[in-house]
Amino acid sequence: MKLVIGGTPEGAALAQADSWPKILRFLIEASLGQKKSPQRARTKTN
Repeated sequence: MKLVIGGTPEGAALAQADSWPKILRFLIEASLGQKKSPQRARTKTN
């Protein structure tokens, strides 16, 4: 999905290339943080 926000095609390409490593780093760190946190015990409420 592409958003039409103005600017030049070159600028958009640079911004997109810069954003992917940041997005991937965030997702990896969030995934690792989730694995390290203790899971809540599930209890039956019925």
